[in-house]
Amino acid sequence: MALSLAVGTVAAIDLRRLQTPRGTALAWTGAAVFGDCTAYDRLSIAPAPERRSDAAVCRALRASTEDARAAAATIGIELRSVAQRGREATAVVAIRRGEEETTVEIPLRRTGDGWGVLLTDEVCRAVGCA
Repeated sequence: MALSLAVGTVAAIDLRRLQTPRGTALAWTGAAVFGDCTAYDRLSIAPAPERRSDAAVCRALRASTEDARAAAATIGIELRSVAQRGREATAVVAIRRGEEETTVEIPLRRTGDGWGVLLTDEVCRAVGCA
């Protein structure tokens, strides 16, 4: 009983976090860096309709993040700032891969009851997209 209550509490906290640009930026970045297909798909806003199947996108994401999963202990993701303007926001995220650090501005847009990351060329170059 206590375990199911704890899981329910964690799930509720995670859902509330995804209702903010801050939480969405962190969750999407982690998904893109480490290959979490479900979160990546749910939190991405593509500039054009995706022609590949969900399975093909997932295979591409998993393949491109294989090295990151193997070196997960050497990778860090830090949210530096978030600026929100109505239904749009920009998050500045730093990604440390070993000794190298990349800082990227991640554009977000309100989607229903949550937020999504706009997959721009800059974001995909800096973070990685499927």
